[in-house]
Amino acid sequence: MRLNVVRVCFLLALVVPFAADSIQGQNRAMAGLFQERELEHSRKPQTQLTVYVQIHGNIVTGDFSVDEVVNSIRQGQGDIWRIPFRGRLEGGRARIKYNPAVTFRGPDQDVAYKPPEDGRKPSVATLTLKGGDILVWNWVRGAKIKGVSARVFLRRVSTQPK
Repeated sequence: MRLNVVRVCFLLALVVPFAADSIQGQNRAMAGLFQERELEHSRKPQTQLTVYVQIHGNIVTGDFSVDEVVNSIRQGQGDIWRIPFRGRLEGGRARIKYNPAVTFRGPDQDVAYKPPEDGRKPSVATLTLKGGDILVWNWVRGAKIKGVSARVFLRRVSTQPK
C-alpha cells in the first residue's frame, strides 16, 4: 500500500508542473486587443465593441470601449470612453466584473476596476477564446451595454499592449 502511495506522489510530481504550464500558456493566449468584426458599410450608425485583455497569473484585467461606426469609419477618434474590468480565469474562460457607470478617457495608466459604491452589484460577463484569435464576449448579468448584443464575437487585432 505504501509503495502505491509513493508511486502516485511521484507521478503527480511529474505531471502537475507540465499541466500547470500548459494551462498557463493557454490563459496567456487570451491577452491582447480584440475588436468586433469589421462592420458593414452603412450610413446608419452601428456599434462596435473593442476589448483589451491583460493576464497576470489567473487574474484578468483590461478595459473595453463601445464606439459608433458610420460607413466603416469610427466616430469620435481620440474621444473614446473606456470601461475597466477585473476578473479571474476559470478553466478556459475569464469571468469579469465591470461597472458601466465608471468610464475613463485617454491613457489607461493606473486605471483599474472599482466595484459600485452605491450598493448596486457589478455587471458580469465571460470571455472565452475560440480557435486562438476569436474572443467571445458573453453578458451574464447586470446592466447591459447600450447597443451591444449579449453575445459578441471579436477578432484579435494585436497580441501586444496598446
